[in-house]
Amino acid sequence: MPYKALLKDSLLYIPAKVLPAITVMFFISFLFRNLSSYDYISYSVIVTTALISTQLSTGWIANSILYYLPQKENKSKFLADALCVMTCAGGIGLIFGSLIIGIQNNYHLVVIFSSLLIVGQILFYTLSSVYQSNRKIEIQLKATVIQCVVQAILLLMLFLNDSKNVQSALLSFGLGFLFSSIYYLIKLKDIYAIEFRAVGEGVRNLKSTNIKEIVRYGAPLGVWTCAMLMINSVDRFFLKNIADGVVAASYLSSKDLLVGASGLITMPLLMASHPRILMKVFENKQEDAEKIIRNNIKILTILFSIYFTLLQFSGLFFLKLMFGNKYLMNIDVLLIVLFGIYFSCISIYAQKGLEVGKKTSLMAIMAGFSAMIAVVLNLILVPRFGILGAAIGFSLSNLFYLLCILINPNKGLRIIIIPVDLVYPVLIWLVGVSINIVLKGMFHESESYWVRGIWLALFMSVIGVTAIMYYRKEKTTA
Repeated sequence: MPYKALLKDSLLYIPAKVLPAITVMFFISFLFRNLSSYDYISYSVIVTTALISTQLSTGWIANSILYYLPQKENKSKFLADALCVMTCAGGIGLIFGSLIIGIQNNYHLVVIFSSLLIVGQILFYTLSSVYQSNRKIEIQLKATVIQCVVQAILLLMLFLNDSKNVQSALLSFGLGFLFSSIYYLIKLKDIYAIEFRAVGEGVRNLKSTNIKEIVRYGAPLGVWTCAMLMINSVDRFFLKNIADGVVAASYLSSKDLLVGASGLITMPLLMASHPRILMKVFENKQEDAEKIIRNNIKILTILFSIYFTLLQFSGLFFLKLMFGNKYLMNIDVLLIVLFGIYFSCISIYAQKGLEVGKKTSLMAIMAGFSAMIAVVLNLILVPRFGILGAAIGFSLSNLFYLLCILINPNKGLRIIIIPVDLVYPVLIWLVGVSINIVLKGMFHESESYWVRGIWLALFMSVIGVTAIMYYRKEKTTA
């Protein structure tokens, strides 16, 4: 079992995910401080609408590329056909997204820059799957650097020139994706010798075997992606209309921050392991594929337990640094949100059996039901409980989807949760609680910045030392 290679790939993918996560955190903090609460919520809704349009129209193409490209002998022809499908489906998504955003906003520039963002994301996410399927990590990292640098520099330039508005934020975000996509296209021609005129020929002939395979496998994933985005984002559409805009903006910005930080935990591991899981299934090594999935779930559970403990005992310390005194948020609400993020991340691995078994339609049905539950929960809970209701709706709908996968007899690969693995998260949390109790007994102002800093240093030291000792033990017994 090539765990060392998997670890190496995961470590290489970390910079490719750290930079976007840092950029997202920068955008969240910077825009929250410089836009009004109403404008920030509007920006959040527009970006979410653009992302839903992108993923609904073309997100499924990326999944088809990840699944089929490693198996194809004529990769250039397959990629030309994939880009053909992207062009047709992306055009529909662009029109749909621009119309929805145009109905919600009166500014023509908002619609224009939103359209730019949709085009950039369609190209970026589709093309990045090409390089992920063949583990071209260096190219992905360079594209990520281009994306993040352009977004951050352009945003600062526009805001320093007194263009502090939603349009400037959208323009910066969109151009970052567009410039990195241009780099992807240049490398695509160099590596795979694609003749882009073949894309045009494919548009005129939509009956090729490649196109049929892409649509048959990926189209249900478009429904699945849209449903998952609704589960994770529907709360912001309901919160837009609550009375206290500052609290709503605080909740959305901090939730986006938690999701971005979670990407640092989940995405490098997922990007490294997904091609390997598919490879093991194609080689009829089901047990090896199941082993990778179980191992990754165990790692994620431990990492999220550290994340949960950090948020519980030092979360406000970091959030106040990010947002200042304007931040008005109950930490318990964020802990509930974090549970929902964890359920969502675990479900990505739990559903791998359905993906490799080409049961994407079943995934779409389960996600659709979960999305309906998310809408109903937010419709009932948000007007009555505000952000607490939004957090509960988010977590329960993600939990419902995870349970649907786990109890489904057709999930393909076996997902076994070993009870002893649950001991580690509990021990990690108890370490955090113990240190907190000791510090409360020693200092009266236990919530001050410097006391929280001591807690953080002690907690991470204990976790770090334990991890090193465990690694040395495993290395010795291996």
